Amino acid sequence: FFLSEGITVSRYISMAKAGKACKLLRSTGMTVQEIAYSLGFDNVKAFSVFFKRNTGLTPSEFRKGGE
Repeated sequence: FFLSEGITVSRYISMAKAGKACKLLRSTGMTVQEIAYSLGFDNVKAFSVFFKRNTGLTPSEFRKGGE
């Protein structure tokens, strides 16, 4: 996978989850908790840490228009 895509499988999955989270935050009225659970996170805290690590913003900051 790394040879063809240039990134690890885990990084690819993280990027896909972060992208899906961004889309859901921007285009739906789902709560952060609903988004977290829909992406397979056990709790909002874990999702928020993941999201901030991958985007530089908290889910709330992102939803308010930060990029």
